[in-house]
Amino acid sequence: MQLSTNTLGEIVELLKPITQSEQDRQGLLLQALEGEPILDQIIYSGSNATFILNMAGRVAAYGTTRSGEQAIVAVLKAARTRIGEDQKDRMDLVIKNLDPTWNPSQSGPGQNATAQDDKLIILVLASNPRDTTALRLTEEVDAIRAQLFDTDFGDQFKLEHERAVGPSELRRALLKRKPRIVHFSGHGEAGAIALENKQGKSHLVPGETLARLFRVLRDSVRCVVLNACWSAEQADAIAKEIDCVVGMTKPIGDRAAIDFSSGFYQALGFGRSVRDAFDWGCSAIDLDNIPEEDTPKLITKPGVNAADIKFV
Repeated sequence: MQLSTNTLGEIVELLKPITQSEQDRQGLLLQALEGEPILDQIIYSGSNATFILNMAGRVAAYGTTRSGEQAIVAVLKAARTRIGEDQKDRMDLVIKNLDPTWNPSQSGPGQNATAQDDKLIILVLASNPRDTTALRLTEEVDAIRAQLFDTDFGDQFKLEHERAVGPSELRRALLKRKPRIVHFSGHGEAGAIALENKQGKSHLVPGETLARLFRVLRDSVRCVVLNACWSAEQADAIAKEIDCVVGMTKPIGDRAAIDFSSGFYQALGFGRSVRDAFDWGCSAIDLDNIPEEDTPKLITKPGVNAADIKFV
């Protein structure tokens, strides 16, 4: 990103009082990312200038914006709620210089509440118990973000991510996050997916149990993706309650699983139907010359046509 020396110096000076400690810096980044807890791979020590540029890069990579300048603006808007009243006019001038559409009169706590509430939530639930083989789950989430937010309607989605999911975390996340799409990444076996118990080991959850859970959420969840080996049977059970469900008919490799996810959400972000998105995800596997394009299976509730379901 290109910032003039004067502008960067002004930002550093404004943020200095609220970036003194690592805890302050983590809090600011978390707020700029709208609550998404992705705090790794950033250096919290060092000069304010280095930290600010690193933080903006992180927001550009994982937030809903891909532009460096927009990422800086996102950071400044988050910082604005943390600085003193005597500095807000100065902060507004910097933001206005970077974003001419900025309207300070609409700023303050809850300014984006309506816009955020209107976004369609995709909840990614990841589980890789310690007694199972390691999966590239973080890479999968990164790929989904990269493809989804670089689309015509990517800004209408919000991606939320829960790691090391066990039964209690699953229930809480589904009720708290209120997703329209639920995506599970992890291990599966015939008839069950593997969550984590309190010791971090496998806790198998059968398809009928998942179906009972989603029965309560059928008024809000429209699509479930089980990106796990041998998950088609579980998907079949969930599809009795949810319009569209994707499962895997046999083991699926990491690369194929990532390809399918990135292709599926890329198509949804361009306004395509669930049917098209499913086919696009399978095509992404095929384009990578991986002979697993027939592993994913799309199942719909009786009377539902996946070609008729679009999210944007």
